[in-house]
Amino acid sequence: MNRTLKTLVCMLGLGLAGAAAALAAGHETALGSDGTVYQVRTGLYGDLFPTGRATDRANAVVALDVTKPGAPVQRILAPDSIGSEVESSPSVVFEDDSQTVFLLWESAINIHPVLELAGFDGRSWLRAITVTGNPFAVKSSPQFMITRDSYDLDDGSGNTTTRHRTILHLIWQEQGAVNQLQTFYTPIIINDGEYIGWNPL
Repeated sequence: MNRTLKTLVCMLGLGLAGAAAALAAGHETALGSDGTVYQVRTGLYGDLFPTGRATDRANAVVALDVTKPGAPVQRILAPDSIGSEVESSPSVVFEDDSQTVFLLWESAINIHPVLELAGFDGRSWLRAITVTGNPFAVKSSPQFMITRDSYDLDDGSGNTTTRHRTILHLIWQEQGAVNQLQTFYTPIIINDGEYIGWNPL
């Protein structure tokens, strides 16, 4: 492991350790830069959306409550949660530069536990990203934090353009052999608004 990666992992570990109490107390709520409060919740569709018709009332779904200053709560359904999968353990982070709120939750596709990551920019949803890890191991304690950076890209003719990256650092636990809990980390890299499609564990 090179020195830069070691430093990042160390900083990430310290950051998550320092934020653990806050995350444990309120990882389902985030505050936007304009005072908007975002709260993520899971529950039965019929309970969260009594008059809704998007999916079966008995399906577990993920909902985002958006409360702008001086306005009533607006409840929005996460579209990638409307299937029959079991959805649980949601958390939310607001990313200031892109004005996007990101949601992370546990899901189960048939017998395969996964993590789902989705983003909402106030107008539309980003397509959810599925993190599998061990496809048969239950995921627990999912948490994440966000960093951003930029870099200049040379087009080969002497011109450069600045590209912007959002990196979502996911960390969670899985049950391994002989009931040992193993901790996993993966970076989800979004390059100028596009997921690069690869996230090493």
